[in-house]
Amino acid sequence: MPRIILGVILFCILAYTIGYFKVRIQNPRKADGTPKSAFEEGSRILVLMIGIGLLVFALFIAYTFGTYLFQKK
Repeated sequence: MPRIILGVILFCILAYTIGYFKVRIQNPRKADGTPKSAFEEGSRILVLMIGIGLLVFALFIAYTFGTYLFQKK
């Protein structure tokens, strides 16, 4: 359990760090012309990372289930 919590914390820190540097380097803007904050960019990146993680997990489950179905007995 502590490893999971540590992983979640590191995952969030990584996402918000990427968001911070993206804002510092690229200076993205909203549709109305105001600059985006590092928190907004970090949250967007966090959602993308979670989505990619869930997709990889789903592919792993599908692969495991497929190998289970087609194994020779």
